[in-house]
Amino acid sequence: PAMLVEMAEALTRSAGLRELHLNATIDAKGAELLATGLEAHAQRHGATLELLDLRFSRIGAAGNAATDALGAALLNLRVTDLDLAFCDLKAWRGALASYLLSDRSLRALELRFNRLRGGGVKALFGALERHPTLTRLGVRKNWLASGAPAAFRALPLIGAPLRELDLRNNLFEARGVRALVTALSGMAFGEAAVAAALGDEGGGG
Repeated sequence: PAMLVEMAEALTRSAGLRELHLNATIDAKGAELLATGLEAHAQRHGATLELLDLRFSRIGAAGNAATDALGAALLNLRVTDLDLAFCDLKAWRGALASYLLSDRSLRALELRFNRLRGGGVKALFGALERHPTLTRLGVRKNWLASGAPAAFRALPLIGAPLRELDLRNNLFEARGVRALVTALSGMAFGEAAVAAALGDEGGGG
């Protein structure tokens, strides 16, 4: 779309950009243009972007090429706050997984209202194994359900200094609750993180 072409060009020109909010549907071409603009901005002006807000972009529905383009662009940035809520993500794979394995800046990752399910959340936890800075992770309403036990068994893999983990509205069963409690008991979480995980808003254990 013309708007995204203009945005990519503006990103290339904009020095000192700290925040980018793009809350509109992005197709495969749009994801490519966004990634190109972000990479050009980082090369020309340095990694100044701190907040990248792509809520409601539905970039996951645009296919693997779109999420891979985003992941590759993020590798060149130093984003501290990444919001991918309502993005139709159904897996955490490819360049997105590589990004988390390599990143050393991210402090907050918001993934609420996607469809990662048990397998996707398990892969997400694994990708965070060596992350040194993440303090908040939101996976509210990601349809964990029967896949919750396997996902939660991977939770101790997270090496990041998490302080808040939001698992509300996932409606996992008793086995999932037991796996979550076992995982949390072996981790250095603060009280706020446990409260978020077992909050009373709409189920979740």
